Amino acid sequence: MTKLKLTIEFIPSSSWHNNLRNLLKPKMWDDIRKKVYQKRNFKCDICGEKRKLQAHEIWEFNQKNLTQKLIDITPLCFMCHMVKHMGFAGIMDRRQMNERLIRHFMDVNKVDRLVFQKHLKEEIKKFEDRSKYEWQLDLENLKRFQ
Repeated sequence: MTKLKLTIEFIPSSSWHNNLRNLLKPKMWDDIRKKVYQKRNFKCDICGEKRKLQAHEIWEFNQKNLTQKLIDITPLCFMCHMVKHMGFAGIMDRRQMNERLIRHFMDVNKVDRLVFQKHLKEEIKKFEDRSKYEWQLDLENLKRFQ
């Protein structure tokens, strides 16, 4: 299978709302995201878009000790960020938004709908498996961004 540039990343249900924007004071989060945008030349790390940037947290899940470790924070355009969080985007507007996100996924990755559907199915399975547990956040790497 082709290596995908843009992937879906479902967060386990026990970790919903445990994002840095909710955990940090607003000024601290604002400073971090602005540094991240500047470091990456104010463009989306995936598709290169230069507007409507959002900071996306990259997590590593350690199944053995049930730790969700912050690995990186990266700038993504609105569309790439919504693909990453397609479950949340689906809550917002199932029909119209999801079709736009599917199209964006296919365009960025240069793949067809079958590849998208296979990837989605794999990520749903990961989400279901991970959501059976309570995950502990490891924010040790947050120091790098302050």
